[in-house]
Amino acid sequence: MHKESGNAAYDLSRYETKPAEQQRLPEQPEIKAVPGRAHVAKRRFARLQLACAVALVALITGLWIQSQVSLTEISAQISLANKELTTQENIAANLEMQIEAKMSLISIEEYAKDKLGLGAPQKSQTEYVTVYEGTQVEKPDNNAGKSFFQQIKEGFEKIKEYLNG
Repeated sequence: MHKESGNAAYDLSRYETKPAEQQRLPEQPEIKAVPGRAHVAKRRFARLQLACAVALVALITGLWIQSQVSLTEISAQISLANKELTTQENIAANLEMQIEAKMSLISIEEYAKDKLGLGAPQKSQTEYVTVYEGTQVEKPDNNAGKSFFQQIKEGFEKIKEYLNG
């Protein structure tokens, strides 16, 4: 493969392939990543995100629990108000029946006879009056067309007349 020649300018042995043992590259040192500031900042940001997510879940859970408690309290108040309404409606119905019983004609007649000493009217107590439509009297307005001061003057004159006799 390699011919010895005297001329070094044309040494082509440099470009010939060498056996595997000779082609081994020098061993490079192992590279280890050292956490730098950017990596630490990413970790901190990830932790902050996690903490925020946990806080948000806790907040939502707390608000949900609070709303359920409020809902339960309001339901209890509504139930109590409905019971009170039913009680008041029953009392009102009972009072209406008592009023109807006291206002019936029979109970009014009994009250008039027993407490007031009244009885049925007799024939001698009844008088009939005949009214004709044409005999109605209308009282005219005396103060029509008079001023306020004229009305006061007439009022004083009537008082004077009354006192004089």
